[in-house]
Amino acid sequence: MRNNIDLEESPSARRRSYQRGVSLATWSRLSPHRLAIRSTKGNRTFSELDTNCNRLARALADRGVRVDDGLALICANRPEFVEVMFAAERAGIRVTPIPSDSTPREVEYMIDDSGATAIIADATVSPGVAHLASQRAGMKARLSIGAETSALESYHSALNSADAHPFEAGTMGIPMLYTSSTTGSPKGVYRREPVSRSAMVTLAEQLRLSSKYDKALAPLPLGRVFNLSVRLPLVSGVEVLLSEELDPNRLLDLIAQNGITYAYLTPFLLHRLAQLPVSARKNYDLRSLRNVLHTGAPCAVPLKRQMIEWLGPIITECYAGTEGGDVVISSEDWLRKPGSVGKADDRVVILDEDGKTLPPNTIGRIFLTAPERGRFEYFNEPEKTRAAYYEDRFTMGDHGYLDQDGYLFLTGRSTEIINSGGLKIYPAEIEAVLLTHSCVEDAACIGVPDAEMGEKVKALIKLLPERRSEDGLSVGIKHHCSEHLAPYKGPSEFEFVEEIPRLPSGKLLRDLLRQRYC
Repeated sequence: MRNNIDLEESPSARRRSYQRGVSLATWSRLSPHRLAIRSTKGNRTFSELDTNCNRLARALADRGVRVDDGLALICANRPEFVEVMFAAERAGIRVTPIPSDSTPREVEYMIDDSGATAIIADATVSPGVAHLASQRAGMKARLSIGAETSALESYHSALNSADAHPFEAGTMGIPMLYTSSTTGSPKGVYRREPVSRSAMVTLAEQLRLSSKYDKALAPLPLGRVFNLSVRLPLVSGVEVLLSEELDPNRLLDLIAQNGITYAYLTPFLLHRLAQLPVSARKNYDLRSLRNVLHTGAPCAVPLKRQMIEWLGPIITECYAGTEGGDVVISSEDWLRKPGSVGKADDRVVILDEDGKTLPPNTIGRIFLTAPERGRFEYFNEPEKTRAAYYEDRFTMGDHGYLDQDGYLFLTGRSTEIINSGGLKIYPAEIEAVLLTHSCVEDAACIGVPDAEMGEKVKALIKLLPERRSEDGLSVGIKHHCSEHLAPYKGPSEFEFVEEIPRLPSGKLLRDLLRQRYC
């Protein structure tokens, strides 16, 4: 039998592990009694986790759920979430995790759009889902986690009554995640076969997590970040602490008290951590932390530099999305190329609206090389799928540029561009500047109608708790912008608000702001 050292030091074994060739079953054999999942809602050893995955896969099959059937999962950050994801993989089921903060309308849409024939719902998160599931015709399985309901069968009763022998359907189930769309309805990203190389493989080879000394923290909602937050450490044999704690002080306390070495965070959460005064930071011993990963949105240069100065060169950034991508940059490379998301080599091209390749330092649409196999499609959306591809490349709708050395820089999404007098303005650039002001806790920019210019920039600002929108503050913030931005990019209007609408992952709900102010 291979031991941990063989598995972790062999590059080929590592690659197979992250491509799902080495499963939880392997770690169950190697380290059956070691904790895989720790949480306030229960723990699981690797053996218990593996056994429960087998039981659940068989329980679903016994209820008629077949290969490539859809399974809707809505669940908090608890061990059962992990069990469902891995069990669906073993059973060949197309699982769709629905973020637990979704509205009833969004839940209903994703259940229907995904063609789910089974549902597993955490009753402690969304009691109304039980009613939704009971109204759906053709459901083969309806399981409830955390509480008995009249409409759903008990999840744990279903597990306990199922056989625990290894279960393999012969076809691997591939999750179908929905884009966290802020415009229109989210799209299901569907793959008919595993991707030939994923961001997780690239990151795993760079981070080199080890079962011998690593511990991971997963504080973000798993419905959006499961692969990099939980799957990546688990298939490395690394224990994961599940949490739903996004308060910056409590987050640092969890890291310090539990010897956390790896955490997947978002730029917005990094911003909240950076706002802590130095006196508060000194209360936490963070020397165990050796890997912080962030993706999902551009990270402002001053913020990233501040975090590297505080935590050390341990921050890795990845440009990837639900559709794919695996451009990665280390702290060392980032310090040489501040603001970049990584060296793209020939994997990325920048195209204009006519599909022509643009020269270095010219902003255009970002297209990435599509994998040889496992290319995505938008579920039941052939037109949107075709629009996302150009020859053998695909786009996630982002704009950016490559510098003369081939490093990729993001400027924003095509749907977010503000057109003012024919000039393109990217809100993310302005927001990055606003967030460096000493009074600003959060900020968002949108384009609002303007009779002369077509659109003008409106800045919505949430101040730090100790600051008030006294006279002159707008003038000071406007002056701050003029020091860092070209005149045409500066906000024409400022409005101080109580809250900036964001998903728990930190993603800005810009379309909601447009609806309010346009």
